Formats: sequence, structure tokens, C-alpha cells
Amino acid sequence: LEALPGVTITVTNVNRGITRTAVTGESGNYSFPALMVDTYDISAQLEGFQQQIVEGVRVGISASVTIDMMMELATIEDAITVSGTPVLETTSTAVGTSFQAEFLEGMPTNRNYWDMFALTPGVSQQSEQSTSMSVFGSSITSNSYSVDGLDVTNSETGEFYSYLNPDTIEEIQVLAIGAPAQFGNMSGGAFNVVTKSGTNSFKGRASLYYQSDNLTDTNAEINGIPFNRDTFHDFSLTLGGPIKRDKVWFFASFQDYESRESEPGVDPAYPGFYDNNRYDFKLNAQLGNSTLLDAKYHYEGWESGGGDAFSTPDATGINRGPNPVSYTHL
Repeated sequence: LEALPGVTITVTNVNRGITRTAVTGESGNYSFPALMVDTYDISAQLEGFQQQIVEGVRVGISASVTIDMMMELATIEDAITVSGTPVLETTSTAVGTSFQAEFLEGMPTNRNYWDMFALTPGVSQQSEQSTSMSVFGSSITSNSYSVDGLDVTNSETGEFYSYLNPDTIEEIQVLAIGAPAQFGNMSGGAFNVVTKSGTNSFKGRASLYYQSDNLTDTNAEINGIPFNRDTFHDFSLTLGGPIKRDKVWFFASFQDYESRESEPGVDPAYPGFYDNNRYDFKLNAQLGNSTLLDAKYHYEGWESGGGDAFSTPDATGINRGPNPVSYTHL
């Protein structure tokens, strides 16, 4: 086998119709950096040789995918197509785990990505529904968090406090031992989230999670007062699609989250509560062969407070505030 320079390599994003091309060098190598998380078809063409096509190659978060193709002399006008090629990561020594949206949607979690992170072997939450994560016993302040490639780690605590609508998550990844150099300044884990983008097809989703006191066990009692579920609902809408096919796409979502509950021993007239409305809008535009515009706006309006087991009713209060996030990058 010999290296073959001058081969035109084309990668095509299956869901968005984006194509990028490159030509192999003297060593027969080619490279397509910074591809979107998605599924791709790859073709190789050179005059005098049969066209080679590899279909269904999945590119995940921070993944380096190697696809080797052998070109045969053309005896007939035809193409060799390989479908469903398994991809083995051979360029990284990092210990990591990735979960895609299809898997996450069927998991019995509390509808937050902290629980999704905790599915990873070696990762544990400091407490139930906690936002503090320990990776293989490391300090909870030793982690790094990124959303769509943007570092969102709190510089003081090493945590991430923005809450994402789970229905907007495309893939999550946790890298631990042996994480690449770009995830520096941490000795714990690198937690990466990629959110969904629009495709050439209009796709939407509506979901409702509901729980009433009649559906909730009272559990233990303190001073004759059991746990009380006043209300809980989590309603979500998403819609994505093309603005201009093969060029510009959008993805939007809305989530209305409301929870009111009283722990055992707490007067049900003063339940603890947490309300949050979340809005997301994402725009992607293919500006050239290797230039993709990615712009996103995220907004949360939250409110929490009410009674707990350690406060008298006249000592309770309400916390509220906005949490806007926006970014644009190429």
C-alpha cells in the first residue's frame, strides 16, 4: 500500500447538507478540524480510481475520528460504499464517557444534566440534586465546564450554575484522567455539553412532566407532619429547522418549571418552592467551506424561597433574579 496524494475528500453533514472539501497531501493524509457534533458521509475521488464512500460516521464532542480509505484503479464506472463503519478512538488516552440525546431522553433522571453527568463511572454528586461533582475522588472545585465550546466555569468555586433545558442537549461528555491540554487548569473532570442545532428538516418536541400530592408518598413524619407535594410540573417546547436550506438553521426552546413541596415537619402552608422559565435561541450559518457562525442566547428567570425545616415562617424569604447568557463565535 502506498500513500496517494491529490485525492479530493468531501465530508457531508447528513442532517444539514453542509459540505467541506480537502485534498490529501504527499503522505495521503487529510484533516477537517472543528466539525459540528453530528453524522457525516465521506467520499474520496481521484481520476483513474474508483470513488470511495463511507456513510454514517458519527463525530462526537472533542473527538478525533480516523477514517482510512483504499483507492482502487477504476475498471468500471462505479463507487464503493461502506455503511455503518464503527469508529474507534485511537488518538486519545483520556478516560471519558459520552451520552447522546437519544440515550438521555430515556434515562430515569430528575430532568437535569447534573444527574446525567452522574451517570458517568467515577463521577458522584456531593448530595442528591447537587450541582457539585467529584470525579474519581477529586475536589468539587477542580472541574472544568463548557457549553458549546464556551468555558462557563465559575472562577471562584469551580462550578457551573446555569441550568439548561434537558430537551436542548445534543450530547454530553465527561473527560477525566488524561484529558487533552485544551482542558487545562483543572485536576478533576472536564464536563462538556453541546446543545441542539436546527437541521434541514423542521422538528419539534413537546413534553410535560407532572406530579401531584396524590402521586407522591408521604414518607416519614416529623411532629406528625409528613412530606407534602403541593405541585410540580415541567413543561417544555422545542422547535428547529432551516431558515435557508444547507445554509442557515435555527433552534428555539421554552421551559416552564414549577415545584412546591414541604419537607417532613414543615407546615404545608409555607412550602419551599422553585420556579424557573428558560428561553433558548440558537442560530447556525455556514459562511464558507470551513467557516460556521454559531450564535446563542439563553435566559432564565428564576424565583425560590418558602419554608424549610430550619426556619420559622416569619424568617422565610424569596430569592429571585435573571440569568442571561449569550455568545457568538466562528
